[in-house]
Amino acid sequence: MELFGGQLNMPLAMLNARQLTVRGSLVGNPHALKELGDHVRAGRFRPFPIRSESIEKVSEGLAALRAGQTQGRIVHLHTPTAS
Repeated sequence: MELFGGQLNMPLAMLNARQLTVRGSLVGNPHALKELGDHVRAGRFRPFPIRSESIEKVSEGLAALRAGQTQGRIVHLHTPTAS
């Protein structure tokens, strides 16, 4: 991959099979990226709140999201049960 252009060759089936997401941005320039890195290193950004809940609480999480009571993200986890 190059900074401006280039290509990424990957079979689409691999993206799906490995549940991969490709994200990018065509906005900005190297100077803006360096400036952003400087702000991050200086601690000028607060950490994004992430809360983990069990999958059984997904309905409550969606209700809180709809009511505007959620800050950041809620990650609902599948916990393996002993067999």
